[in-house]
Amino acid sequence: TTLNLTGKLNQKWSITAEGEQRYSWENSYVRYFHYDAGAIRTINSNLKLGVFYREVYEIKKGVRVIEHRPHVDAFLTHGKNWKWRARIEWQDKEFDEDVWRFRIRPTYELHKFKQGDPFIQTELNFTKYGFTRNRFNAGLTFHWGKFTTQPAFLFVVGW
Repeated sequence: TTLNLTGKLNQKWSITAEGEQRYSWENSYVRYFHYDAGAIRTINSNLKLGVFYREVYEIKKGVRVIEHRPHVDAFLTHGKNWKWRARIEWQDKEFDEDVWRFRIRPTYELHKFKQGDPFIQTELNFTKYGFTRNRFNAGLTFHWGKFTTQPAFLFVVGW
C-alpha cells in the first residue's frame, strides 16, 4: 500500500512525502518499506520539476538491506485526465551494484467525483541492462484544501 501527501506552499512550490509498504502474505511480514520526500516547482500549467530523496528498507534473502535513492522527476500533464512522470534515480545499494534507473509512469485519473476520483497507472522501469519491471497501481484521489492524498494498491510484474 502507498500513501502520498502533497502540500502546496504557494503558486510555484509544493512539498511531498510518501510512505509505501509491501507485505509478504506467505511469510506474514512487511518485506519492503520506503519513505520519500521532496520539493516540486511548477514551470507552467503542463510541466513541473521535482527533486527528491528516498530511503528503502527491504528484506532480501532473509537480510534487511538499505538503499539510498536521490532522484529528479519531470511531471507532464496532458489534457484533463492524463499525467506522465519521468524519473531518473541513482540507487546506492548496501550490498549490490549501484545503478542508475529510468522510470516512466503514465496515469489516467477519472475526474467525475468531488472526492474519491479513481486512477490507474503503470510504471515501466529501465536500467543499463534494459527493461526490468512494470508496476501497476490503482487507487483513489482525495483533496482537502491544499492537500491531496492517494491511497493505492500496487501490483508488480517483473522479469
